[in-house]
Amino acid sequence: MASPPDVPVTRTAFESTSSDDAWDALSRMYSRGRPHLESGAASVRLSTAATPAMDVDTATLTPAGGAFDPNPDQLNIITVLDGWVTLDHGRAGTVTTHAESAYLHLPDHRADLRWGQLEALPVRLPTSHVARVVAEQTGMRPEDLRFTSARPLSDEHARLWVRTARALFRELGDPAVSSVNALVHLALVDLAAAAAAEVFPNTAMTRGYVAGPGDVRPPAVRRAVAFMDSHASLPITLTDIADAAGTVPHALVHAFRRHDGTTPLDHLGRARLAAAHDDLRQAGPGAGSVDVVAARWGFPGPAEFRVAYAAEYGHPPAPAG
Repeated sequence: MASPPDVPVTRTAFESTSSDDAWDALSRMYSRGRPHLESGAASVRLSTAATPAMDVDTATLTPAGGAFDPNPDQLNIITVLDGWVTLDHGRAGTVTTHAESAYLHLPDHRADLRWGQLEALPVRLPTSHVARVVAEQTGMRPEDLRFTSARPLSDEHARLWVRTARALFRELGDPAVSSVNALVHLALVDLAAAAAAEVFPNTAMTRGYVAGPGDVRPPAVRRAVAFMDSHASLPITLTDIADAAGTVPHALVHAFRRHDGTTPLDHLGRARLAAAHDDLRQAGPGAGSVDVVAARWGFPGPAEFRVAYAAEYGHPPAPAG
């Protein structure tokens, strides 16, 4: 099956010392914002690397403050690189964030923000994508996911998000990058969604009874394996795999663990590693480097591919030709 086309990365940049222009830009990117009457004259420098499912920004702002409306369709997570931000969600709490930490603008809450001279690394994700990833992991309904605090669960969780945001920027922030492999893109978006759900308090952490996964028979596992093996070159999700198997994601994960001691996505990773191994065995002179093969099969970096390959095959990857 042919590999899907790469996912385009669109780059935009904006800089202005006009307070009106600055607030217009912030409103377009995050949620509708209005400056406080006593706010300073904000100026901004913004740049964005955007894919169809994620935006990674860099932002430099002068001291200001204002009110921002809810934006239920978008999850805005801001890593503070230098400076500070105070976010007040009213009854949902207030958080002050300093350098090397992060906060979340609760999608269904109005927020009052104040900040000093600020350098930040915002990440914007569709809430629907985050809800899909959480539903696959937990079995809860996507529509039941709500974030309940702007503050990370702990300092260690905050550091986890900062590392995630920096990793996303490394992959997408290079101006020379105009597109990204479709498998890598899906892995990056899923990584960001899973990290957001792990770092910031939400209803998946406090949910009550969720119906058990049910009895998924070996034929469903076999259908899932066949689907993954024949679609390994495509950016398929756990939901896609479960649909092909005739079940739901949470039940399929449970079935794989019971029957094979693994998970569907573990199997998919091994299928892609095996495909990369076959490509290298068949490669002749000029067929492409190990790094090209690694990228083709969705490995986010050459180092990760080399480690996984050596663990599976007992030697470093190299073309046979």
